[in-house]
Amino acid sequence: MLIKLTPPPSPAPTPTILFALAFPDLPGNLPVPPAWAAQLARLVADDLEAPPALHALDRAAALPALLAEVQFDLSQGRVTCAFLDGATEEWSFADECREMLSKVICDVEQSGRAEERAREWTKKVEAERERVAREEREREEEREAEMERAYEAKTQSLRAKGKEKEQSLNSPSTSLKGTTRPKSRLHKSRSLLMALVHVFLP
Repeated sequence: MLIKLTPPPSPAPTPTILFALAFPDLPGNLPVPPAWAAQLARLVADDLEAPPALHALDRAAALPALLAEVQFDLSQGRVTCAFLDGATEEWSFADECREMLSKVICDVEQSGRAEERAREWTKKVEAERERVAREEREREEEREAEMERAYEAKTQSLRAKGKEKEQSLNSPSTSLKGTTRPKSRLHKSRSLLMALVHVFLP
């Protein structure tokens, strides 16, 4: 059964309030209650159609099980009941019922406003969390970038020192520049001997 509550016209109209009332089916492992079974047997004996739901055999749940829709229209002050077989019943309701239904509408509106505030608060909390997470990511990225810059600077410094060391090893020493290797005494003796040989030999 579907219950519809149509609020009266207002500057800030409230949408139609819907409420579904349904009874669950009995589990398959449970037998049908004896009273229900007796009523089903009576319907079969009288050649009547069985109800679409077994809950229609229960006095406490018969009307909700047989009704498809109940509509309360506060603008017209009438209630309309539509049954599963297509039949409808309509009548007007008293002022006491109108007041009770108006209170229901007020409760629903207050609940809607509270839910809207809760959604806004949730959005603010989520936005704050995202902001904090974003700032944390930015700080982490900045730390990583700083570490990369420091590592790159250290690497370049080590490379520069390595190049300077390599250049110093490849270049001749300043103490050796402009100097000649002194001739040994043996070399001088050989030169003198060869000169004497050339003099005495024709």
